[in-house]
Amino acid sequence: MIEGKLTASMMTLHDVAIDKIRQLPEPLVKLVNDFVDFLLTLNQKAEDQTEQRKQPRKAGSARGLIQMSDDFDEPLEDFREYME
Repeated sequence: MIEGKLTASMMTLHDVAIDKIRQLPEPLVKLVNDFVDFLLTLNQKAEDQTEQRKQPRKAGSARGLIQMSDDFDEPLEDFREYME
């Protein structure tokens, strides 16, 4: 290290990003901070969805939620002329 600074080859992506953020004026730092919060929220939602998918499905858990009409299998009026 030269005078407490990392050389480009020693810097991680985090180091580079933080160095760039330090060069920004305060209003832009706020925008970057808001965007990072947004990305963290997206990441958390993706992790939550992945966790939900890992849980086994329970057979019959949707019972009673879907109802079919009594005439479900009857021909539709819209197609009557094609069926004659």
